[in-house]
Formats: sequence, structure tokens, C-alpha cells
Amino acid sequence: MRALTLIGDPRAVPFLAKIARTTPSNSGLLALDALTRWPGSPDALETVLEASRSPRLDFQRHAAEALGRFDDPAAVARAYELATGHGDSYVRANALGSLQGTEPVVLTRLALQILREAPTQENAPAQSAAIATLRELDDPSVLPDLAGLQFASDDSRFYELRWLNIFLRRPRDGSENGSNRSSEPHRGGDADVVLGEGRPEQLVIAPPPDRLTVRCWEYPDIPGDPKEFSRLSAGNEVEINDHFEREHESWVRIDENDCWVPLRFIEHPTGSPAGSDKEDDMLIRREFDIPAGEAESDVAEGLMDAGLLEVIDPGDEVVGVAITLDPEDFDQVLLLARSCGLNETMLDGAIDEIVRKLAPLYPERPVLDRFRRTPPARPADTDQVIDLEIKELTDQ
Repeated sequence: MRALTLIGDPRAVPFLAKIARTTPSNSGLLALDALTRWPGSPDALETVLEASRSPRLDFQRHAAEALGRFDDPAAVARAYELATGHGDSYVRANALGSLQGTEPVVLTRLALQILREAPTQENAPAQSAAIATLRELDDPSVLPDLAGLQFASDDSRFYELRWLNIFLRRPRDGSENGSNRSSEPHRGGDADVVLGEGRPEQLVIAPPPDRLTVRCWEYPDIPGDPKEFSRLSAGNEVEINDHFEREHESWVRIDENDCWVPLRFIEHPTGSPAGSDKEDDMLIRREFDIPAGEAESDVAEGLMDAGLLEVIDPGDEVVGVAITLDPEDFDQVLLLARSCGLNETMLDGAIDEIVRKLAPLYPERPVLDRFRRTPPARPADTDQVIDLEIKELTDQ
């Protein structure tokens, strides 16, 4: 699909549209994203509009973002409808980002309308996107409208709004200097903000309501090797070491794994961590990142069809997935066990770990004996010289 996108041949549109409409996996999402390569294609636009009404949230979110690539009144109208609605907050956030080419007055009014909603955990992504939109517009005349907005001090939006106020109040008479990057004139979507020194605040990872983890990025919007950058669990204590504004998302670099995460996933601790009750119903859920190729494998497709595996963070190089199953349902455990290879892939490793924990629950099932054995230890590297007695071979 990357090759088709790079070539740009419009004859690829029907093929990609069919994949986007019929493949409920990472391939379908990638095909949906690829269709934005042809912003003048009615078929591509119609496919994206259909996806924006999909019952699957991941397709809605991708479609909302893709609408911004189409210069068509129908795309603008649909994006505005999604942004002003009260559906999934990530859909609203992406739709707001798709409207960046509209009149600044209209966009400002929409962003302020979203910010005036009563703050909840559910609308946090949309309100964070609204703050980022106002920063992108860089219009200090909105400062009086921001004065009445309030967020709890343990809410990431509190800091986003504070940084927005600082940014909009910066001097604009050329007196800025290179020692304070946060007061430099706005030059587009990306900008550094230097954090003031002081005692680190106690902060924790706070995934969205439907997640247990968030991705640990090597750089803002750039995933690293999933073997090195493991996903971060809800409630993990972290310290912020740096801050970066990238288009419509605020990013922070944290001490754990020395990686980057969106600021909206960092909060002050407030009792039980977000997502901590997601396994109260006795379901087992494991979230992890794998190379995109593994998400397209026959094993992954089979587990998705069975409802045991889902894509939670699609991508070109790295894909976030989740395995969810009922440990008391042996059919699910057996299907997972039979899907496990020889630990040659990261997906194999995750499946093996889950089934090994469940195998003791079924001592009478010999099919799980493989997972009850202790895996052989890998030979350790050593500098010790082993002296072998070698006898000389002769003709005798």
C-alpha cells in the first residue's frame, strides 16, 4: 500500500477503497489513510465518509483525521458535524484537526465552544485538541475568553491551558531571544517549550478509558523498536523532562524508558490508576506493540476474526494490539495456544506468556503440556576457555 500511495496512480483507488470497506484490521486502516493521496477522487472521499459512520471507533477516528485532506464541502461539513457532536472524544479531536483550513473566526469559535464544556475524562482529548488549535491560530485576542476557563490542577488540561496563556502573552515586538524558546514567534505546528527548573511533580501514566497502557514513543509521532520501547502501564509514576508542541498534540519526554508520550496521558495521581478496573470482570487483557508485518500475519488475522485480538494503535511500522480472553473459556485458551508459534515473533512471545499463566488451570488437558514445561535456558555467553581433549585420528 505504501508503494501504491507513492506511485499515486488513481487506478489504485478502487482497490484501496475495497480494502478499507471490507478489511476490519490494520490493513483496512492503512488503506483508509492511503486514500487521502487522491483528495480529488469522489470514490476516495465517499469511502472516508462511510468510514466516519462505521460502528468501529478506530475507523471513525482515522476517517475524521482523513477528512482534512479533502477539499470538498462534504468533507468539511462532516468534520464540523463530528467536532461539534458529543460522540467519541478522539473522533472529535481528529475532526477538529481536519478543520484547520477553515476560516480562523469559525475555528476559534468552535474551539472555545468545546473548551466551555464541563471538563470530564471523556472529553479530555477534544478539549486538548481545542487548546492546541488555539495555539496554532496564535491569536492573543482570545485571552479574555480563556480567563474564565478552569481545570483541576491534577488535570493535564490545566497545564496545556497554562502553556497556551504563556504562549499567547509572549512579547511580539522582536525582543525575544534564543534563550527562551517558549517566547519565540510562532513558526507553525512544531515548537519547543523549555520547562522551568524546580522540584519534579508526582505524575502518573493515565491511558484513555478503554486502555490499560499507552505507547512509549522514541520521538514525538515516531515509534521506536517495540522490543526496546515497551508500552507504559496505567499508574506508572513518571517525571517530565522535556516538552514539545507538534501540530495538534502536546508531547512530553518522561524519565521512564526516556521516551515521549502525549501530554494528555499524564496526570497527577488520583486514587486508583486509570484502567485499573478493566479486569474486574475476570477477563485477561494484555496490550503490547508489534511490528506492522506481524499484525498482518495469518495468525493475527485468525485471532482478530475470533475476537481475541484487536488493533488499538494502527501504524505503518509499529502496531499496538490487545489480546482479551476469558480464562474460564477453554475454547479461547485452546485457540490461543494453537496460534502460538515457536517464539519467533513478538506476537508469539506474548501469546506464550499468557498461555503459560493459564495452563495450570487445566492440568487435565495434555494439549497444554508444552506450556507447563520450563523453557530451556539460553546458553550463557562466557569468556572461559573450554579445554577439550582431542585425540589424533590415525589409520589404525
